[in-house]
Amino acid sequence: MVMTRSRTGLYLILSILALMSAGFGAAQTNKAPVEAQSVVVDIWPEYDRTAVLVMYTIRLSPQVKLPATINISIPRAAITLYQASYYVGSSDSAPTPLNFQTIPGVDWTQIKLTAPTSLIRLEFYDPRLLLDDTTRTYTYIWPADFTVDDLTVRVQNPLGATRMEITPHLGGGALHEDGLVYYETTIGKVDAGMPLTLALTYQKSDATLTFTSQPVSAAAPLDETIAGRTRLLTILPWLAIGFLLLLLLILG
Repeated sequence: MVMTRSRTGLYLILSILALMSAGFGAAQTNKAPVEAQSVVVDIWPEYDRTAVLVMYTIRLSPQVKLPATINISIPRAAITLYQASYYVGSSDSAPTPLNFQTIPGVDWTQIKLTAPTSLIRLEFYDPRLLLDDTTRTYTYIWPADFTVDDLTVRVQNPLGATRMEITPHLGGGALHEDGLVYYETTIGKVDAGMPLTLALTYQKSDATLTFTSQPVSAAAPLDETIAGRTRLLTILPWLAIGFLLLLLLILG
């Protein structure tokens, strides 16, 4: 009986140690640094605000265990994210809002979130766009909170802007289907702890934003010639006849 109890106690101790070891291993895995397979940084000055709209499209590496905790820094002046979302499949699918926490710092605000899928998108407005008469100047810094295997940067030329100069050089720009010019380059791998700085300056003589609300108007005058529209005077006699027939049936 004593031997049986001793063996039972030994098995219990070994089981507890095994569970502790497994839990420790899982904790170590969860603390592993997050890496991104690709990140696309879109920089849109004076898009729909007198600021710079910055968007991150982040695809995590296949090795990252989901759900994954991600910490990313945005400029302190931006205060918080405008929007955070995740996608199931491709970025063409409908986005789902993503909750996040903000941790203010001296120069940066840290955004902490848990990604349920490998594809997420973050957006914020950076108010640090400098306006000096007709000259606009902006400096962007990729914070390098985690390693990215393939980093791409795209800058949208604001509506009416000229003499766009970007350092480092992003090429001559290309006209897209929306009628705007975009400057784009693939930087490649950027290790964690190695920030990337991008400076841009351009000329703009007015305060017109690239995106403005357009009034909704009819494609053609709304008259009786429009398909699907019938004049009341045309159908009124038929309504009267129908009413009289119904009345005769009730009285008869």
